[in-house]
Amino acid sequence: MRYEARFLGVPELLGDGETVAFPFLKARILALILIEERRVSRDKLCSLLWGNKTLEAARRNLSNALSCVRGVFPLFSENRDILSLPPEVRIVKDLDDLDRLVALPWPRVEGLFRPFMDLAELEDWDSFDEWLLPKRESYRALLTRMLQERVRCDLARPEPSALEDAVLCQERIAELQPYDETVHGALVRLYIRAGRKVDAVRTARSFAGRIERELGIRSDLSVSHLLLKRRKTSRPDASSPLSPTENPLERTQETLQMLDFFCSHGESGRSSCGFLWGEEGIGKGSFIQDILSRLSRHGWDCRSVRFSQEERNRPMVPFIQMLRKRDPRLLEEEKNLPFTDLVCSQVAERVYQEVATKPGEAPKLFVLENVQWMDEASWMIVESILWDHSCPRHILVSGYGEARGTFLARTSCAEEPFATCEIVLERFDPPQTAQICRHLRPDKEWTESEARRVYDQTEGNPFFIRELLCPPPRKPEESTALRRSKNPFADRVELLPQEERSFLEALALCPGPVSLSQAAAILGLSPLDVARIYDRIRLYGFLREKNEENGDVSYYFTHLKIREALVDRMSESLRVALHLRNLEILQRGGPPSPLYRNRQTYRQLAWHAGKANLSEEELRWRMGELQLHFQAAHEVFPALSDPDLSRHIPAAEDFPWTQSTLEETRTLLDRLVRERGQSSELLRRERDWTILKGGHLWWSGDYEGSAQLLTEGLRLALRSREGDAVAAATGQLCYLAIQRDDGDRLLFWARRLYRLAAAERRNPWLGTALRFLAIAHILKGCPEPVNRLLQMSSRYFEKQEEIGPSYTVSLIAAEHFRGDLELAGGRAAEALGHYVSCIRMGECLSLYPGLGLSRAKAAFCALLLDDAAEARAFLNRMLKPQTLCCPDRRNALQGGGFAFSLMGLLEALENRWEASAPCFDAAQELAGRKGRPTWTAILCWSKGELLRQKGDIPREFRERYLPESQEWYEGRSAKLRDQIGWRTG
Repeated sequence: MRYEARFLGVPELLGDGETVAFPFLKARILALILIEERRVSRDKLCSLLWGNKTLEAARRNLSNALSCVRGVFPLFSENRDILSLPPEVRIVKDLDDLDRLVALPWPRVEGLFRPFMDLAELEDWDSFDEWLLPKRESYRALLTRMLQERVRCDLARPEPSALEDAVLCQERIAELQPYDETVHGALVRLYIRAGRKVDAVRTARSFAGRIERELGIRSDLSVSHLLLKRRKTSRPDASSPLSPTENPLERTQETLQMLDFFCSHGESGRSSCGFLWGEEGIGKGSFIQDILSRLSRHGWDCRSVRFSQEERNRPMVPFIQMLRKRDPRLLEEEKNLPFTDLVCSQVAERVYQEVATKPGEAPKLFVLENVQWMDEASWMIVESILWDHSCPRHILVSGYGEARGTFLARTSCAEEPFATCEIVLERFDPPQTAQICRHLRPDKEWTESEARRVYDQTEGNPFFIRELLCPPPRKPEESTALRRSKNPFADRVELLPQEERSFLEALALCPGPVSLSQAAAILGLSPLDVARIYDRIRLYGFLREKNEENGDVSYYFTHLKIREALVDRMSESLRVALHLRNLEILQRGGPPSPLYRNRQTYRQLAWHAGKANLSEEELRWRMGELQLHFQAAHEVFPALSDPDLSRHIPAAEDFPWTQSTLEETRTLLDRLVRERGQSSELLRRERDWTILKGGHLWWSGDYEGSAQLLTEGLRLALRSREGDAVAAATGQLCYLAIQRDDGDRLLFWARRLYRLAAAERRNPWLGTALRFLAIAHILKGCPEPVNRLLQMSSRYFEKQEEIGPSYTVSLIAAEHFRGDLELAGGRAAEALGHYVSCIRMGECLSLYPGLGLSRAKAAFCALLLDDAAEARAFLNRMLKPQTLCCPDRRNALQGGGFAFSLMGLLEALENRWEASAPCFDAAQELAGRKGRPTWTAILCWSKGELLRQKGDIPREFRERYLPESQEWYEGRSAKLRDQIGWRTG
């Protein structure tokens, strides 16, 4: 006979599918205990089943029960005290399904949720709980573990139904563990993942309320949107299922927050008002539809009205359309009246009846979309709804962020007995945009640069991200219309009045923010008129304004697609006319002076000239901007006045911009020569370009190419007999000689520059030439005239301050080279004092390039003085900003030639060999590229010091970075230092 024992639910024993009858209940329970335990003592059975009897009576009852059991299956008795089932007796148990739960079909799993031995009579047996309750708890825990394993398996399955199966299992786990926050949190996250966000909110609120009510404990699940921020660091299991990367487009956190807000107040009966603000295309409509659909599926009565720019001048239209859609018989007697003749209070009363939640009714949600387009009558209706507190109301308001202040002020919502919740939908940042790209186009491998390109084209706006990645199919005959429909701002622009549209068009053709005074000049209006136009269109969300330091106000578009919509609808003649008008305005007082503070003006002139097809003008202004940029970005101590320097913010983009602009201007110049032939003006542009390209080459490390171009540029400048061009070429040749540590050439070119500047009083080349002469004498090992030359340079710039702006950078440079003079003379302490003074002055100006060189040399002086801690402090302060400003050049000209060698030495002295290795790699690469003596001397000195101070150097490190002896490095360093005029011991 085949036996089957059922422990879950009502306990019983089946034989060949039929229930085995026992004469009394305890005999049946005894048989099941023996099947479960397989081996048990007689005394334990007596205490469990007949604990209220004497031992003698209990044994008699046990003997009677055993005789009944032996009639069903055999038993084996050990030492007359232990009862057991013979090994050959095989009885199937329903409990065995628990171990196979993961693979069972769900109908069989349902049967496993019944309690272990669920029989009311068992509760009255004395002492039986000692066996029954631990068994129940043990099998409950096993059931929970196996369900968790099943959840893991379900989540790993690719089938669409797998997630719903996982949710079903997790729901049963939550029933088994009603007070386990981790289990209920996992269920909430699964609901979110399955799109059942209302269930997620309700589950979170229900659990939080239960444990607070019954246990007095506050749970984090009481605010469900925080669930997404809670991440467990322990081993992942089914109680905390790991969801795949979430799609930012779903706005899960914001949706949960709003659902939690309305569900909580829908249950409490308190009026609530949610606010959703955001720009055009940010996803307000899809967010609202998501909220409406989820609440509607869970019993809410949802109604909405949508205001539009097109119907802004038609009073109450959205409300009347909503009423007639709900019930065509409403307002039937007024259907022949125009909307303007309807009584506003009559419509407001009917709307209130539709949106107010009366006792016994399901909660109602009333949505007001795009409140920025509400007409005056609609405002009155909304105000009346908000001010009547006879019934609870639940309202969701959406619109542009610009409408927030108006809505709150007109409705006094903050002063009413409303619970409020505000959500602002922001644009996505670059990492979120990359995540969206991978969700919308999973078939493509997305690199960081490709995702960044999508962000740059869309600025993180979800509408434009979708349009870019998943464009709708387009028929040839519908291409124009569909192209227009891609930009939601196009319709907004078309509906603007002419004056407001003209204002926006004037701004759209400028490359950046436009000042109030410039906009007024372009339009031929007074600043007050322009300000009034802005006030009229501020609610549209097209523009923002920003106060400037000069007392003016700048306007800028909130999204680049607004500018595109405006430009696309313009005629070519209007575009050219506006560009020419901008050129006229920008040069109204004559061409701007070549000062860095005017760089933005040069950029605007080049932009407008290019768009107006004035190629020569475009080349002129682009070259002018490039010259201003090069002076500020590519000179360690630029001879800029303080007002100009304050407008220069060093950035990593400075150097790629120089390279790309040189290439673009070269292409433009060649095209003009081909089309129009060579002219004196183009020859001047050719000369200026050659000088700038030569300067860029020495900055890039190509000294031979730089020398050739600068010599050619000087020749062209001498032929044109323009002193400014001759001075610029000669100055760049001086910089080239400094980069080569070539004192003879520097002295030659510095003298020529000084004579030229002194003869023609060219400011500030005269003071810079004196500094070049001082540096040349340091390199040649002739320190006597250096102090006098630096004093003359400083005095020159101080005199300039008496009649004009300050030149603090030039004064800092003089202090820096005084430190070089002391360092060349072997006086490290005095040199360190000058460098520290230079750093203190430079920090007031945030002069990162110059400060990098000063800090590197200060660190070298500190090491000469055996102060490794101070040296490390100087290097740490230098490398961080320099890495941000110049990642590609590796800070070679701003102190990197020194810093990497010194940092490698410091890291090695502290046994951080892995950190030291890349520093020496960088130092060797910089020193070996062109063999500059200064960089090589510091590198050799650092290696010699390391060999002198450190004896236990790892063999691999020594073989790679220190192949020569200490004496070789010291001798090589001394020879190179003599070559550059240093006498450092």
